[in-house]
Amino acid sequence: MSTSTTKPIVQTSWLTDDDNGPVGIAYVAPERMTEGTWNLYLIAVHPDRQRQGRGAALLAQVEQIVSEARRTYSAGGNIRAGEL
Repeated sequence: MSTSTTKPIVQTSWLTDDDNGPVGIAYVAPERMTEGTWNLYLIAVHPDRQRQGRGAALLAQVEQIVSEARRTYSAGGNIRAGEL
């Protein structure tokens, strides 16, 4: 019987803020061919909804996703798309 180490399956994540219509969006993804490097490619809030803490809330969610992914990666587990 052989054993192998499974690398995590990490998916990209889109986050949205919807208040009866699109308000904010963020997109985060792991950097290819690296371990533990993530990129925040997009974060935006509609001009009419800025200065209400929505961008900060989106960024906090991004930080939570990346932090959880790093913990799972360090533990050698897999991340499924639905868990992000």
